[in-house]
Amino acid sequence: MGKKSFFGHAALWALCLAAAACYPGYRLAQNYIAGRMEAQLRTETESILQALHTAILQKSVLLRKAARDAEEYWAVGDLPGCRALPPRYVTSYDAATGLGLSLSAGDSPDKEALAVYAYRDEGQPKTLEAFPDYVGDGMSWDGTSWDKKSPASPQWMPFRRQSLTGAPTVTAVCPVCTADRRQVGTAVLDTNIFELQKLVTARGLPPSLMVDVLDGSGTILASSRPAALMRPMAPNTSSDLARAIKTALSEREGELLYTDGVETIRLVFGTAPETGWKVCMRSRVRDDFQNVKWFWENDVRVYSCCGFHTVRRSAASAGAKNSEALSPGGEPKPAPPGRGRRFSPIPNSTK
Repeated sequence: MGKKSFFGHAALWALCLAAAACYPGYRLAQNYIAGRMEAQLRTETESILQALHTAILQKSVLLRKAARDAEEYWAVGDLPGCRALPPRYVTSYDAATGLGLSLSAGDSPDKEALAVYAYRDEGQPKTLEAFPDYVGDGMSWDGTSWDKKSPASPQWMPFRRQSLTGAPTVTAVCPVCTADRRQVGTAVLDTNIFELQKLVTARGLPPSLMVDVLDGSGTILASSRPAALMRPMAPNTSSDLARAIKTALSEREGELLYTDGVETIRLVFGTAPETGWKVCMRSRVRDDFQNVKWFWENDVRVYSCCGFHTVRRSAASAGAKNSEALSPGGEPKPAPPGRGRRFSPIPNSTK
């Protein structure tokens, strides 16, 4: 009995020592994975913000150019030129699908107010009675005019239903001014939110990662969960999610943890400076290792003249793992063009 007791105590002590030695290593690995997850979420958030910035910049440049053209036509009293402006832009630029122009009757040569809209699908301008109003930002706007040296920038309005078509849109508004910088009207450019949705779905993220683009009121403009579009991100409740989203809407960027039932959720968010829209990425903490592994397998760091940046592998270049998947009959699937191991020998090749 004494010998058995000795070996039993020795085995128990060995297990305790092994556990004591492994626990710090486990905690170190856990902290490393958590840090990598936060870094990957921040990188992905910045990538989506960059895609939004590119799309917004394109729309803003077109809208500002249309407003300046309208000012020139208005200055010489060319109402036909003003009426032809929206359809001409729609025909010339893909990004100008929903361009509209509204001018007051005050300075018009024939005292006629002008409100026209143009769409690529319809091809004809239409009168629109209610245009969104431009509200100055207080820096270049004094209530009646803009500083010539600081022309007003396009202002992005909250989510709305387009009054002519009922399409879900976000609208950019830019003032049309006279030579002495008095406002005589507005130029608007509608963007269907499904254009923004494509920027999110193009990332090809796994289901374990959730991403949402919110306007200033918390309405979802784009999401990895299509059923959530056009709904408030967090209803007016006291839930942890509502408090987390309230924090994200009030701050520029950051990371935080909140509890959704029994799940701990990691939230990383950033802000598009031109619009104030928020990009929020969420991941369950228990999925950290799975998600970090997914990023390692699907992201490639490449170098260009602008430095290192991350490129997402496409489905066509997923590698040998996809090419070796079995077909229903049990035979390996032939690799489609562009797939397969790199530098593999060519069958039956001869030198």
